Amino acid sequence: MEWSRVSILQPDSKGPGILDLSAITGGLDTDASLSHREFMSDISHFTEDMERHSGSTKPELRPTMDSRGGFDSIISFEEGVSLLGAEALGSGLEIPLSNSIKDEVTLEKADLGTGQAIRLVAPEGFGGKMSSFMLPHGAKIGEVYWNRDKLKIDLEF
Repeated sequence: MEWSRVSILQPDSKGPGILDLSAITGGLDTDASLSHREFMSDISHFTEDMERHSGSTKPELRPTMDSRGGFDSIISFEEGVSLLGAEALGSGLEIPLSNSIKDEVTLEKADLGTGQAIRLVAPEGFGGKMSSFMLPHGAKIGEVYWNRDKLKIDLEF
């Protein structure tokens, strides 16, 4: 399973524009294992320690055999809506978020064998919100944009 970023249309005086995330590196485009390897490779004088360390570390995220594509952190659509305080609309979803964090919100999608999942990361308050959940059966992400203080996700069926 691979996550890919979703462009969020930003309102401005000339109409909507797409937030350019191409200059941002790392973040959710990397996983913990890759970030860890990058960090450890920059410590050249700890060669012996690095060898012992790499021999003792094991992957922490283990696939499971369930209907959500194999990862326990992905919850159902209903659970995701409830957890985020969102409102499910007939053709989409509205998630209430503070106007002050619009530039920091990240939305990603992953295509699983059982459908499409989305992951929202919003640094709101202490720790913020992070949720990964399945979309309704047969739904895929359409246009994503800000509607005042709500993130609107249109769904295509």
